[in-house]
Amino acid sequence: MAAATVEREGDTLRVRGELNFASVADLWRTTGPLFATDP
Repeated sequence: MAAATVEREGDTLRVRGELNFASVADLWRTTGPLFATDP
């Protein structure tokens, strides 16, 4: 993942920057824990 930032607003995940298909799995591993604490 190159030059991407991630912000969470409630149930919305905002990604800004550039992603390629290979980096989507890395993005999920990074952001998945943000949603793991929700009931």
